[in-house]
Amino acid sequence: MVAPAILVLVLVLLYPAFVALQTSFYKVATVTRQETFVGLQNYATVLSDPEFWASFKRSIVWTAGAMISQMVVGIAVALVLHQEVKGRAFVRGLVLFPYLVPAIVAVLVWRWIFSDTVGIANWLLVDVAGMLDQPVPWFDPGWVTVSIIIMSLWKYLPYWALFVLARLQTLPPELHESAKIDGASAWQRFWYITLPWILPVVIVLLVLRTIWAFN
Repeated sequence: MVAPAILVLVLVLLYPAFVALQTSFYKVATVTRQETFVGLQNYATVLSDPEFWASFKRSIVWTAGAMISQMVVGIAVALVLHQEVKGRAFVRGLVLFPYLVPAIVAVLVWRWIFSDTVGIANWLLVDVAGMLDQPVPWFDPGWVTVSIIIMSLWKYLPYWALFVLARLQTLPPELHESAKIDGASAWQRFWYITLPWILPVVIVLLVLRTIWAFN
């Protein structure tokens, strides 16, 4: 019964992984595709390259920043949407909108938002709120990682919020009612009841999104 599935996994996953591992021990000519065995030289070359470690560091910073911001804000939004408020169904649909927008469209829109001259982000920070004296150079090397993290937060926040919200919908209200009777504060109810309840979903989301973001 499981033989067909195993065969597919072997052909689609295991065999390509084996070929990739085998190829890593060879130097392959770009044009002729001729292979020359070099052992661990490819690994030594990569691990001794400062550009590799600089890229690896940027990947870690990007992944950590994106995952922490998405997880914290996603849980917060899910908690708000879980409350009994007017227009809750409309707001839930609105939150889903960024995830439905194609990535290329989102990038083009945020490129305008973060523009140094006509961007609404700098207009809000400098002219409206008065928080800054000068516009932020969002696409300079020192700021570009922050810009991408913000864009990623906007794009994938619905992914977190909806899954966490779905888990919250299964939380028995009797648990919070009993905790209130026992005198538990809102923070204690969240820490000891809500968080453990949504933790399995959060862990799964964190693993999946971390893999995708790091890739």
